[in-house]
Amino acid sequence: MVTVKLDKGKFKVPVEKGLKILKKKLMKEGVLKELRDRQSFVSKGRKDYLARSHRKHMFQQQALAEKAASQQI
Repeated sequence: MVTVKLDKGKFKVPVEKGLKILKKKLMKEGVLKELRDRQSFVSKGRKDYLARSHRKHMFQQQALAEKAASQQI
């Protein structure tokens, strides 16, 4: 759960600033992305495409990491 404290000692933090802090924390946790994903329908084909592209990207990153590790040895 994300919490934002608006009272810092003697000084009151404006609500706008608190809202900005809250939005940043929600973005970091991925809550806003999940909400956006739930708002719109994604077809099964699109989900499969995204999963394949994610796996391809992860495989490429792993290959680059292995190559860098082998060059350091």
